Amino acid sequence: MTRAAPRFASAAVCAVIAAIVLAGPCLAAAPTPTVSHSGVVVPLSVRNSYTSTMSFATPFVGQFRPYNGNWIHIQLTTTASTSGTYQIAVERLDCRQDGSCYGTFVGTYGNCPYVGFCGLAWPINLQGKQYAFYFYKGFDGVVVSSNSVQMWSTD
Repeated sequence: MTRAAPRFASAAVCAVIAAIVLAGPCLAAAPTPTVSHSGVVVPLSVRNSYTSTMSFATPFVGQFRPYNGNWIHIQLTTTASTSGTYQIAVERLDCRQDGSCYGTFVGTYGNCPYVGFCGLAWPINLQGKQYAFYFYKGFDGVVVSSNSVQMWSTD
């Protein structure tokens, strides 16, 4: 299985995207934001966006949600009692003809610090299917939490 490598967003890109995501349902009425990469202006078109909270001490799969476009993104700021590293990957919800469903990994793991900001993106042809973020960390007893997890997709 081929897994797409995560793309780490710069602080400036994350700031623009955070403003877009936090705009919520008003996105359709807002002008199309742009981000400049080496003088080239690239329009950002947010297709789906979600905000959530999470807290985990063992591997954890978030809620499966529909995404459209060609990139899936996540950003969050986490807290924990000590430093360390956890990983985030992307799973697609696949269902058999008998109705049973399972998650298929479609994005490689990206690393995030236990404490602080993390922003990741994966190039995936999303096709309106259901996706979830998979959070993995060692069984060290440390709880990693965030009260503002932003997830979205773009073209």
